[in-house]
Amino acid sequence: MATPTMDSIKKKMQAMKLEKENAIDRADQMEQKTKDLEDKLKLAEEENTGLMKRISQLDTDLDKAQETLAEVNGKLEAANKTSADVSSRETLIFFKTNFILKIESVITIKP
Repeated sequence: MATPTMDSIKKKMQAMKLEKENAIDRADQMEQKTKDLEDKLKLAEEENTGLMKRISQLDTDLDKAQETLAEVNGKLEAANKTSADVSSRETLIFFKTNFILKIESVITIKP
C-alpha cells in the first residue's frame, strides 16, 4: 500500500509532467509564430526590393522626362523668339508699306 508521502510525490510528478507538456506546447506555438513572422518578413523584404526597383525606374523615367521637357522648352522659346521677330518684321513691313502708299497718294495727287 502506498504511503501518503509516496502519493504526494506521484501527484507532484504528474503535475510536473503536465507542466512540462504545457511548456512544450507553448514552445511549439511560439516556434510556429516565429516561423510565420519570418515568412511575412521575407515577403515584405521581397516586396520592398521590388518597390525599390520600381522607384529607381521611375526616377530614371523622371530624369528623362525632365530632360525632354527642357529640350522642348528651349525649342519653344526659340520658336517664340522667331515668331516675335517675324511679327516685328511684318509690322515694320506693314507700316513701311502704308507709308509708301501714303507718299504715293500724295505724289499722285499733285500733278
